[in-house]
Amino acid sequence: MNNTVELGEPAPLPGIRTGPRSRTSPREPRPTHLQKGYAWQLRSFVLFVCAGYLVQGRAFAYLGVPGLYPGEALLLWAALRREGGWWGTFRSELRAKPLLPLSLILFLAWGAIETLRGVGSGGSLEDSLRGIAAHYYPLLLYVGLSAARYISFDLIREYFNKLNVLIGLAAVASALINDRYHSGLLLPWTKDVVLPGAPALPCLAFVFAVAFARRNDVRFVIPCLIAMLAMLLGPRSSILGGVAGLFVLLCRPKRWAMTALLLAGAAGTFGFVSVLLPEFIPDFGGRVGALTPARITARVTAIVDEDLASKIASRSGEDDSFVETEAGSAEWRKTFWNGVIDSMATSSDWIIGHGYGFSLGSLMKGASGIDESLRTPHNFAIYLLGYTGLVGCAFYACILLAFIAAVVRCPNSPIKDGIIAGGLSVLVMALSGNLFETPFGAVPSYLAFGILLGLAREWKPTSSGRSSRSLASHPRPPRHLSAEAPPVSNSQVLLPSVSHL
Repeated sequence: MNNTVELGEPAPLPGIRTGPRSRTSPREPRPTHLQKGYAWQLRSFVLFVCAGYLVQGRAFAYLGVPGLYPGEALLLWAALRREGGWWGTFRSELRAKPLLPLSLILFLAWGAIETLRGVGSGGSLEDSLRGIAAHYYPLLLYVGLSAARYISFDLIREYFNKLNVLIGLAAVASALINDRYHSGLLLPWTKDVVLPGAPALPCLAFVFAVAFARRNDVRFVIPCLIAMLAMLLGPRSSILGGVAGLFVLLCRPKRWAMTALLLAGAAGTFGFVSVLLPEFIPDFGGRVGALTPARITARVTAIVDEDLASKIASRSGEDDSFVETEAGSAEWRKTFWNGVIDSMATSSDWIIGHGYGFSLGSLMKGASGIDESLRTPHNFAIYLLGYTGLVGCAFYACILLAFIAAVVRCPNSPIKDGIIAGGLSVLVMALSGNLFETPFGAVPSYLAFGILLGLAREWKPTSSGRSSRSLASHPRPPRHLSAEAPPVSNSQVLLPSVSHL
């Protein structure tokens, strides 16, 4: 007699997850030593390259041989990996979430067309190949996405905290040695690349550190203050980018209090030292000089109003001779941008641009202060317009919109806040400096945002609002590829069939 009683559907053994988001799934196989080795290699290589660019900027970017610098070497190596390479991640994303991969393909294809146009019209092959680099750098997003499977939120938070210390030390060393004492060393195989190098994106790691900080963890304060110093020692685009990113964090419900407290403490400390202990503020030389509040404010104000900047500096006892240089730098950019726009003489120029193979500076013959060999007008939108026309700008806009859509779909988390704040910082810098068209800005940006996008997608908040994951010990499949059963409610009881009672 068969007296089997079915109490529910057979559940996979072992393991039933419990909790408000409980779901049944088979236990993932333990990674082999070979898989662990691949994971360690990819994670280490990605984090090392990202740190090298963020800390040493151009000095790190020009290590290696022409055409195979650190960013290109990482992209090629990660594509040839047997496991965990970015090519497999790209194909998976193309099947599941095709908007961003298709935008990248179109942007890369258009860059190849513009390169062929330039070479076919007698342009320099070297300049053409340098131009197409801006089109394949976005593929590093998928290198970061691939590495994110082996990186945890705890690890990336500690990574940026420690990186901020190195960035601050590098900024101080570069300002003192290169700008004040003029004793830096030139790399023998390149031109105008000085050691020690200056950080490429001093505001980016600073914004990330503030966004990822925990309320009960004060260890981030000192690294953030050091990173803030590096941001003030950098170009004005880094200051503007940092301010934009901090403004976003002040608008985020769970970030504003900590961000406001950090800024208030930094401003109070800075004001106290500058007023009562001015001898403790060193003169870093160059355009930065002494980091007094008046000088910093005047440097930024000179972008829009030279007279007001001069008044701010002179009323506080500062020598306002630097204001003319700062205002001239802003005027130089405006002249260059207007010159590129004026060069679009026909509808064909507007649609497809001039093509790669020459320098946009050659369009500015006779303009004072502009080198004819200069490739970039220090504005990525103008850069794309001049070389690739409105078509190239539209394809890159599709990449930005697709990335924004991917971020919007992620659950709310500190990582999502960091992506939004850091993304705005980078965009501000890209529209006022040479960022996405150069390896020292593009490579760390795409790698960092790829890693953070992968982590943001996998965020699973608990009742306390913190991530349910700690350090990753083995690769995690992307959410859209995970073969999990439908979620079950807490009231369901899943037991294997019981027979012969």
